[in-house]
Amino acid sequence: MPKTLSPASPFDLTDFHALLKENIERVNNDPEFLASLTEERQGNPITLGPRVVTADKWAEDMATAAKNKAAKWLENSLKPKKDPKERAKKASKKYDNNMRAALDEKRWDDGIDAYDEGVRQATIAAVGESGYRSGIDTHAAKAKHKITKLQPLVAALTVTLDAMDVDTPEQRAAKMVAARDGMLAIKKEMRK
Repeated sequence: MPKTLSPASPFDLTDFHALLKENIERVNNDPEFLASLTEERQGNPITLGPRVVTADKWAEDMATAAKNKAAKWLENSLKPKKDPKERAKKASKKYDNNMRAALDEKRWDDGIDAYDEGVRQATIAAVGESGYRSGIDTHAAKAKHKITKLQPLVAALTVTLDAMDVDTPEQRAAKMVAARDGMLAIKKEMRK
């Protein structure tokens, strides 16, 4: 019987993190448990899909979906909805947190000042849709490697979130906070 979580407060994630850690260890050490999460399940009256797809299927679907959007990528890249230079300047604060050294040397600002939209447009046109698709194919092994590491962590988070009650607004709020916190925990785990 899976454990259930009912935090007293939406902001008390102590039990959630303990169960998430336990589930991460379980998916990493129990291949049968992980496999069980990627299998169809019997529902009433229909067959239910797996809670989490396999890493191979995930990587394949992601690459296929990305390739199918090549024309849209080209169109959106040549005609962005917002000024890329302005958006990049607004992102400077995020880089301030993550790349202090580059900002201290003013490399980010200097690079933005040197930005030339004409060069960007010419590069995108030269790459074209086939170049976009080729890039996806070129990086398919790298993407699959990352997804193979990510998929068990997502499975652990899924099982952990499934254990949370959602009967009251407070419980649903707690689950939303836990989902975000779980994603941050996975991000940290992926950096290892």
